Amino acid sequence: MSIPVYNWEQAEHFPLMVSLQRVAASAGRGPREDQLTTLLAWLCALSETVTSEVVGLLLAGDDEALNAASGKARVATQVPLPGGLIADLSFAWPARTLQLLVEVKFDAPFGLYTDAEGTIATQPDEYVRVWGNADVSQEARVRRVGTLSGEWLPEATAALGPVRRARDIRWLDLRNRLSALLESDRIEIDARAAARELEEYLTLAFEPPSDAALKDAKQVMVDFAQRLRAELFPGSQLGEPKITSDTTFCVQGNVWPVRVGDQDLSLWLAFTAARSRYSPLAWPDALQLAFHNGGNPFAQAAIDRLRAAGFHQYRDGGSWGPRPFRVWMPWADLRVDDPAGHAVKWARDQLAELVAEALPGL
Repeated sequence: MSIPVYNWEQAEHFPLMVSLQRVAASAGRGPREDQLTTLLAWLCALSETVTSEVVGLLLAGDDEALNAASGKARVATQVPLPGGLIADLSFAWPARTLQLLVEVKFDAPFGLYTDAEGTIATQPDEYVRVWGNADVSQEARVRRVGTLSGEWLPEATAALGPVRRARDIRWLDLRNRLSALLESDRIEIDARAAARELEEYLTLAFEPPSDAALKDAKQVMVDFAQRLRAELFPGSQLGEPKITSDTTFCVQGNVWPVRVGDQDLSLWLAFTAARSRYSPLAWPDALQLAFHNGGNPFAQAAIDRLRAAGFHQYRDGGSWGPRPFRVWMPWADLRVDDPAGHAVKWARDQLAELVAEALPGL
């Protein structure tokens, strides 16, 4: 018999530093998603007001669930489901009245599952299915599964069953609610500092740059790319920088081929906003130079040369593999009178060791 998902009787304690470090970073997984989940759960455990706002967002329009949310919710993280699945976040109410599970994402996609008939289900829909097969006598009478992520999922269906989908909400929706609560001084005093930290973190991680900032950066980047190519790579091809989609928030172009060691690589030139998919968290708006090989492995000679020249492989929210080697400088450090010229000078310094053989007069 499987362990019940309903867990109101089991209070989770949140020693914050221990909880934040319980999932170790690895080559394939960063800890940000788990850390953000822990911070939100910790805040909800401190503040019934914040809990009410989070639950209200997820259950908006669901009168059955909202009416069942009576009393103080108990918050838990990493809750086991049948079949070896684990939900990131749980809100449970006393007397088995209601339980709400939340799958949390930072920048990773939602998982897909295939059943015996070949039907593909998204992660939250799979949670609905397996939880619906649990022993009803041990579970909450009203059960819901929602999501919290950087992007929207398709609207939850209204299909009836023992478990139903709650809403799919964005981190920025939650940030906006926190901002309103803080401005109106409605958050409990013991939770205000944590709420402010989470609000600032969500702004840094998810607030997109303005269209004007991207357009201004494009003008600089086009001038920079043309001048850099003319000075250092006159025989190369140039993909002029352009503003990318509204999910990457950067201005990017390429120069290719660029010989590094015994390998021809592409040099990526980009303005990346602080919230860009290609900007590691906590980087400011930046000018980046990055070498990549179209997703193919780097030759060892190229790796050695790139590392010797000061290029490093930084983790970000993108999907490049192998990760590019890059250097960067804060965009704010470019001289106002001639930002493209200053960028070219900086780039020449970064690239000098790599192109010295091809351009001995550099």
